Amino acid sequence: MTDMLTLRLALVGGYAGLVAFHSLHARPLRIPLRWSALFVLVNAGAACMLIADQFPGSLTEEEEGLYEEHFAMTLSRGQFKRLMGLGRSRVVEAGTRLTVEGVQSDTLYFTKRGHCELYLRGRYAKDIDEGSFVNDVAFQQHYQDGGGNNRIMGAEGGAYGTVVADGEVEVVEWNYKELREHLEKRPDMDRNIRLCLTSHLVKGLLQQRKAAYSNNNGGEMMGGFRQDLLDNNMSDA
Repeated sequence: MTDMLTLRLALVGGYAGLVAFHSLHARPLRIPLRWSALFVLVNAGAACMLIADQFPGSLTEEEEGLYEEHFAMTLSRGQFKRLMGLGRSRVVEAGTRLTVEGVQSDTLYFTKRGHCELYLRGRYAKDIDEGSFVNDVAFQQHYQDGGGNNRIMGAEGGAYGTVVADGEVEVVEWNYKELREHLEKRPDMDRNIRLCLTSHLVKGLLQQRKAAYSNNNGGEMMGGFRQDLLDNNMSDA
């Protein structure tokens, strides 16, 4: 059985039957009765969380468009709505630096509207399009190493590059610690968020590769950027 909601509901029904059986017994066994009641509560709570993920209520027209375009392949509607609820939306002015290369930032960004530019070692590397995460690599590294402790991973714990708003940009931002604490309680959402961040990262790398090969310098530009990426990843390891 792969449907977790169906499994949880089946377990609730099974343990509820055991509770009824022991309760109606002439001399009920208290230990099995208590354990069965506990399992009813545990599985009922898990089922409620799954229902909330699958049936979140209505999304606004803006949320619906954002979900269908960028999140439908990795997050359920409930998980998306909860993720947006944890974040804060704001507009940043042209020239605003969201991250600075090598400097730790405890904020994860998503660009709802507008574009940014990525600079590596002071040189322009690529555009960051609308519908992209910013500082997601550092977030995942920090997340995997620090757990809920929000600790700094030495000099290598900083942002991958410097990201600058190219014009007015609307972003959604999340605090690392708050987002991690929420995900630790919801393993299904945690797994899907990781998948979401990874898929956006791969998408960005493929777009970057395509742009590099279409450049007049052909493979030389791509090779140089790959070296930058390799050097930075080595320093982050």
